[in-house]
Amino acid sequence: ERIYEHDTTVRGNMRVRTTTSLLPSIYINRHVESYASTRPSIRSTESYTSTSSSSSSISAMGRREARAEKAKLNAINDRVSCKKKLTQSVVIYGGSSIHTSNCLLDLGAAHLICKEYSEALSVFKRSIRIIRKVYGEQSLAIARALCCVGTVACKLEDHKEWALISLNEALHIRNKQLGPYHVDTIDTLNNMAGCYVHMRNWKEAKQAYEEVMYLRACIFGKRHASVAVTAQMLANVHTKLREWNHAIEKYEFAIDTLTGPTMELKPDHPMVIKVKNEIQAIQRLTKMT
Repeated sequence: ERIYEHDTTVRGNMRVRTTTSLLPSIYINRHVESYASTRPSIRSTESYTSTSSSSSSISAMGRREARAEKAKLNAINDRVSCKKKLTQSVVIYGGSSIHTSNCLLDLGAAHLICKEYSEALSVFKRSIRIIRKVYGEQSLAIARALCCVGTVACKLEDHKEWALISLNEALHIRNKQLGPYHVDTIDTLNNMAGCYVHMRNWKEAKQAYEEVMYLRACIFGKRHASVAVTAQMLANVHTKLREWNHAIEKYEFAIDTLTGPTMELKPDHPMVIKVKNEIQAIQRLTKMT
């Protein structure tokens, strides 16, 4: 999942929202694996196929795999470059400089894309120690780095609790500095929900996604794309909790938003087809039970 910093300014009668990647600049617009690949799926409960959507789904999967492979090759090349830059930074600026911290973030991002999670976690921790000394305990720079740590740590079996601690600290800082309705604060809460999914703590994930969905609807409106995505994630969690009616309700809301005037996706779009397949699978499961 890409992690971003957002800022909203007022220009005349318009509110303008700018987006800046939390990961270093060399990774802007590159593929970064998302929590979508770890979302709970009912396919493990029942196997099913959709002949009408198979070709579009396969082509979409092929494109995603191609982008992921290209990103990994770029990250491998960048990893070598980042290590050289880190060595130079330590010699020129010192091991406790912000320049060195930024080099560590670069290197950690490369390890993350290569799925070298232990190495990424170690590098991000080193960066945090430097940032704490320079900016203090309550800076937004610390929150940014803690989100990186949380994203990596929740992918490691022995570090999931540590991931929650990091994300909780980042949430506290952003809530204090930016307020509960800032998009960065909400994104941190969304990352925590994803961490709960990794831990299979469905009740906590449900509560977190419900709050994320409510807050995003307050900011962007009920028919915003981010609300639809959150509704789909929440429906996945409802499925794990066997709350079938709530799951179908959220899936149908997601379809209405995806195909509505805001996004205008066609019925044969892979995202729409996937949600429809999830609904059909739940309906079959409920008939069996």
